[in-house]
Amino acid sequence: MDIVFHDRFGTRIHGKVNNPELEYFENRIKEGEVCALKNFCVTANFPTYKTCRHPWLLVFTSHNFYMNMNSRPFLRFMFDFEPFESIGECVVIVGSN
Repeated sequence: MDIVFHDRFGTRIHGKVNNPELEYFENRIKEGEVCALKNFCVTANFPTYKTCRHPWLLVFTSHNFYMNMNSRPFLRFMFDFEPFESIGECVVIVGSN
């Protein structure tokens, strides 16, 4: 499972949940919710097609701690605007493998 997390300042980072931990997180992390997580691994963001530009990737393990924080106020909509000049340089991928 791939997840994009963002903080109250708009910083986004890619999170990765591998198969052994998938069941634990599928039932807890929901789109649009606010949560607190700890005890995850941090590694270089190496995938070819990145979900965000952050140089680091969060990898979740069976030792993670999760707490729902929906009752706290939090900015829920984030945008990543590009200058018009750079749009022509973007690569568009249609479909998936």
